[in-house]
Amino acid sequence: MRDSHPQPLFNVLEESLSKTSNTLQTIQRNAKAILKLNQVVKNLLPAEIKPMCRVANYRNNIMVLEVANASWMTRLNYEKLNLLSALRTS
Repeated sequence: MRDSHPQPLFNVLEESLSKTSNTLQTIQRNAKAILKLNQVVKNLLPAEIKPMCRVANYRNNIMVLEVANASWMTRLNYEKLNLLSALRTS
């Protein structure tokens, strides 16, 4: 019988990272980058759109934004040029 017990998730992830798990390190690095990018984007968006929009992914210089529904997507499309311009200057 195995002698195992529950462990905090943080400890499991840290142990996995210390074993030179490149895949997990890459995932963690990408997740942190997306969180930072999400904060930047939310600071640039108008207040009414902020809770309805988030950065879903960023890969190969392409940012994917996720919105709650099609009506918010239409609203975001009106802000797209302003958002792109602000992102390019920051």
